[in-house]
Amino acid sequence: MGQSDIGAYEFSPGETIVRNDDSDTVYNVFVGWRINDYWAVTAGYADLGALNAAGSFDGGEGGYSYTDRIEATAFDASLIGILPLGKASGSEGFLSRVSLFAQLGVAQVDQDILYVEDGEPWNGGDSGTNLVYGLGINVDLTDNFGLHVRWFDYGDIGDRNSENSGHEQGWAA
Repeated sequence: MGQSDIGAYEFSPGETIVRNDDSDTVYNVFVGWRINDYWAVTAGYADLGALNAAGSFDGGEGGYSYTDRIEATAFDASLIGILPLGKASGSEGFLSRVSLFAQLGVAQVDQDILYVEDGEPWNGGDSGTNLVYGLGINVDLTDNFGLHVRWFDYGDIGDRNSENSGHEQGWAA
């Protein structure tokens, strides 16, 4: 569980911004296998949260108001390089259970959009495959269970030039 940081929503010049909520709670579930002290593999699912925006535009000949909700999810598989701090420092205490890691992989990302302009809804979305990467720290609580904190970048999700999406946002968790 964590916090997403979603790329800034692109408002048009002259729009009045009513809401621009570009972060949300992330839920991530994954399984992994530590091959040895230095390498691991993982596969997981992430609910990346939602971006919520609302605005209005008065163009002189009549305006409009809208709300926009963009949600994203991802399935990912990664290779993880591990630096066990205990081995690097020769420590046998708490530090022997701490490691730093870097993660590189691929993700199948999906975007769902609900855009409502003057009461008329439009649903769209996009999907694709992205290169993903991250950094983190892990603490082994037992021989088979650990707790880690990471920053992970899912890349851009969506295509601003697509008639099915029209939205492109960067997502990091």
